[in-house]
Amino acid sequence: MLFPKNASLGFERLYNNIELVADVMSHNDNFPPHSVVKISENSFEVALAVAGFSKDDVEIECKEDILCISSDGIDRENSGEVLYNRLAFRPFKKMFLLGEHIFVDGASLENGMLKIILKREVPEEKKVKRIAIN
Repeated sequence: MLFPKNASLGFERLYNNIELVADVMSHNDNFPPHSVVKISENSFEVALAVAGFSKDDVEIECKEDILCISSDGIDRENSGEVLYNRLAFRPFKKMFLLGEHIFVDGASLENGMLKIILKREVPEEKKVKRIAIN
């Protein structure tokens, strides 16, 4: 660590965020494949390829600054003898750390793609204010 915790004051939030980022990063592997797209200055889309999963198989939670998308997987035991399988129905957990003033605006699951829309809404008191010069 660059600066020890006991040598800096008022940076508790920074240290907590660093630990939070490390925790989020440790939960992300390559399954399911996903993309994050900036749609406009204040909106984003997180898309996950979850072919074979239904909306009842996937859970989306947003707590504080963390978006968590998870599934317990799908049991395909009774689907017959598998001769070849490259499809994955295993459990997963994807976590995304959201920036300030970003919230989940909606989610949809269609054609094997789970899409989550994120929006940024900066409160009026935080927006840039132009001051007129007299």
